[in-house]
Amino acid sequence: MTIAQESLQPSNQPQNKHQKARGLKPESPRPAKELCSECGLCDTYYIHYVKEACAFLNQQIPQLEQQSHGRSRDLNNSDDLYFGVHQQMIAARKQEPIAGAQWSGIVSSIACEMLTQGKVEGVVCVQNTAEDRFQPLPVIARTPEEVLAARVNKPTLPQIFQF
Repeated sequence: MTIAQESLQPSNQPQNKHQKARGLKPESPRPAKELCSECGLCDTYYIHYVKEACAFLNQQIPQLEQQSHGRSRDLNNSDDLYFGVHQQMIAARKQEPIAGAQWSGIVSSIACEMLTQGKVEGVVCVQNTAEDRFQPLPVIARTPEEVLAARVNKPTLPQIFQF
């Protein structure tokens, strides 16, 4: 039974609320030290879950890959080693780039097409704030226009986004 299936099972137990705590300050050392990927969990009030959730602390990457993908990465395969578990890799670019897009805009084009065809209801994007083009504004784009408003690289320092 997968975790998703377990969560759908009826339970006679009352649901526990999430345990919350104050996140670490930006200058504080991270629990995973030099292995930290700066995912942001330590910066939130869900830091209580870091001991179980951080793949770098418990070195549970092979088990998580097996659980999610049906296999762990092959450490003798350079593509698996660098990119992780994958079925297939393809390099592509648009022949007619989107003006102002980073690279050619192929990811934005795919997102727009998925919205247009109704295959997704929204796409997580990072737009700019009106005040500062370097200030990220996370949005759930529900139209192609909202996706295209997120085009172009945003060189920013990591920040905590609260929706």
